[in-house]
Amino acid sequence: MKIAPIGLAYSSRTLCKAVEDALLCTHVCPAGIEGAFIQAAAIAALSQSGMAQEGGTEPTGPVTSPAALLPHLQALTGLPAMQLKLQVLSDALPGPSQPQQCLALMK
Repeated sequence: MKIAPIGLAYSSRTLCKAVEDALLCTHVCPAGIEGAFIQAAAIAALSQSGMAQEGGTEPTGPVTSPAALLPHLQALTGLPAMQLKLQVLSDALPGPSQPQQCLALMK
């Protein structure tokens, strides 16, 4: 997908509409639009170096890990299937006590 520039150019308040407008001629399926929106939202959050505070949706602090990004993206999606996919990704990430185990597996 070529949606990354949309995530760089638009704020979180206008991002959804910008993604929909960009996809009008290529994506009509809600799942395709939602997937593009989540990709653009991830780019936006990372490029703005911010994450939502608990219960909020506006980027506020630095993105320090995928574990911080995924709950932010889950809060933005309205499709249960997308929420489940993001939850599966989140569950697959190592917990705070597991980084050494992951490093050992990578050697």
